[in-house]
Amino acid sequence: YTDLDRALQWAGPEKITFASDGHLFSPLVEKAKIDTLRLYSPHRLPVLSDDDYATIMGGTMARLLGLT
Repeated sequence: YTDLDRALQWAGPEKITFASDGHLFSPLVEKAKIDTLRLYSPHRLPVLSDDDYATIMGGTMARLLGLT
């Protein structure tokens, strides 16, 4: 989770999709990890844009499944 911002910078939001790790982890906790990237922090830049957030939260999976 602490390296998610670096993964976004390296791979880009079009190669990252939201998912949870099954029944042991709450999807709300996993979503909160993505949500924190939308908040300003002096330790990571840039802040996740609304378009990039939408891509991660469903756009990437829709593209992979041929729904867009």
